[in-house]
Amino acid sequence: MHSADHASLDSTHANAIPTSAAPSHVRRGVAFALIAAIAWGTGGVGAAILYRDTGLGPVATSFWRIAVGALVLAAVWRRDEDA
Repeated sequence: MHSADHASLDSTHANAIPTSAAPSHVRRGVAFALIAAIAWGTGGVGAAILYRDTGLGPVATSFWRIAVGALVLAAVWRRDEDA
């Protein structure tokens, strides 16, 4: 890369929008991605605890995870339509 290319890259990063100034839909999207990552990362531990302590099998655990997730998504979607 030439020095002019480095200068243009530096100016691109300097003009980036700070997180606090990002539009609300961007912040909400980042929050949803963070929540999804946490849920994905802890799902195995949660399933292992459910198997051990409640006797729920894999199919029942999957059903309840989908049911709860659908209810949460419906509540968020409904809230967005009301706004």
